[in-house]
Amino acid sequence: CDIPLLVELGTLQKLMDTAVLTSKREDTRLPNIPEEVAREIKATAFKVMRDETAEYRYRLVACAIIMLFRLGVRIDDLMDFKTGDLNKDAAEVKGYKISYITYYIHKLTRHNGEAFGHTIFATSDCVEAFETMLKIRESQPAAKRIDYLFVFKDKQVTKYKFSQGLYPSYMYVYHPTICSTDKYKDVFTPNSSCQMAPAHGHTLYFPETRQYRVHLCTELYSKGVSQRFVEEHLKHLSVAMADYYNRPEDNLPEYISYAENILETMLVDKVAPIGIAGPTIRENIDNFLKNNNFNVAKDFDSIMDILGDKVSIRAKTGGFCFKTSFVPCAQEAGTNKMLCAYNLCPNVYSFYYMVDYSYYQFKAHVEAYEQNYFKGFKNSAQKELYEIKSLILRALEPQVKQLEEEIDKQGFDTIAEKHPNVIDIAKDLTTIKKQIVEWKNKTEL
Repeated sequence: CDIPLLVELGTLQKLMDTAVLTSKREDTRLPNIPEEVAREIKATAFKVMRDETAEYRYRLVACAIIMLFRLGVRIDDLMDFKTGDLNKDAAEVKGYKISYITYYIHKLTRHNGEAFGHTIFATSDCVEAFETMLKIRESQPAAKRIDYLFVFKDKQVTKYKFSQGLYPSYMYVYHPTICSTDKYKDVFTPNSSCQMAPAHGHTLYFPETRQYRVHLCTELYSKGVSQRFVEEHLKHLSVAMADYYNRPEDNLPEYISYAENILETMLVDKVAPIGIAGPTIRENIDNFLKNNNFNVAKDFDSIMDILGDKVSIRAKTGGFCFKTSFVPCAQEAGTNKMLCAYNLCPNVYSFYYMVDYSYYQFKAHVEAYEQNYFKGFKNSAQKELYEIKSLILRALEPQVKQLEEEIDKQGFDTIAEKHPNVIDIAKDLTTIKKQIVEWKNKTEL
């Protein structure tokens, strides 16, 4: 007799196909640029960009590299920047000017040929690179007849001209060690087909332009920036593409990087975690440094090594879990596991740069409250009001207050460069503070 199958074969085949595609995607993922290489490339790009004696083509590439690092845009979109795309000093936060770049995204071009516009925050470095290009492009004949920012001789610089000609040439001239060694052959795609390779008789190794995008994405994740913001900032076209640029949660180096950023906020920026024992943690770490005669500027690596044995830091939704011998966990193992699973653990803390997620939650709860209230579901509306008031008390209000304090202390440009996800919040601080007061004082139903 026929034996019934427990698994439908068509479904099983689909699952197998999905697994194969996932495996292939993992195999072809572009690796991140090693941090020591990224630092060298950035430092050289600033030097070349500001060197008025350097050749025009090299200064052009240097400006482009700075924008690739800071903006994470695709190379074809960058090469289509127009001279009028920079909106300098478009807004103001606590006396600091904010600039934006508005550009069109090729991959989001609609079927009728209409391009999709996107506005992105421009750091002071990006503004400098953009304005440098505006100035130096005037030496090229093309500047008199076309308004593309990146021009060379009598034409616009296309992504192919940049990727296969100008960029490899620049890398070989200014980074010969990187290009000519096999040290990075497992990190960078061999560029045997670029124009420079045949002239020098060997394969060149240097970052693809897409790897600058990977580097920015990884850097933002390691700083605790929400995936929602990163997807919006980089304009991922699908969940699959977001996953392509994201890195697995079990990636040990990125866990370490995330933890180091949390500790750096406390040690270097001297910011106390927002949470039940935040000030105590801050005070106890200060005493630890003082009692051991540590100088944060000189002994940072040694401090990190020692603290690595004393603290456990894990990313949590909207914050981070911080367990430490400086403030022992009061919960027994079973209770602690349950609280962690439901994101209710008292060891969950946050900083001002996580305020965007809190505000996103706040708006979602407000919307749910209003919908339930107007439909007459008063019990459900009341529950949402409890959630709103709790969120304001434990996260949103202290994060907004800390954000204002850090803008005053560090300057807006520094905060924006470190944590671009808070820019829109900073712009609307007055409105958000009014909303906080309104909902804190909202009468219960």
